[in-house]
Amino acid sequence: MVLGNVDELSLDIISFYEGDEYEKSKVTVFVNGKYEDALTFVWVNENEMLENKDWDLQNFERTCLDYYLNEVIPKTMEEFLRK
Repeated sequence: MVLGNVDELSLDIISFYEGDEYEKSKVTVFVNGKYEDALTFVWVNENEMLENKDWDLQNFERTCLDYYLNEVIPKTMEEFLRK
């Protein structure tokens, strides 16, 4: 998934949420028929913490989205604003 026009504050919040398990890395992606510079979060922790399957957006929306919207995001923002 590629997000465009992410401002610095939003990037800071995403970085805070991802924590030390991820490292930001510059990459080049091919989107809509052209190459673009992008920033990605790369997992740097132990591999055994990962599931051996691709992430599924539709499954996430069905099973987890409400929890993230109502629990994870508000708690993340509270912690981010306290730092």
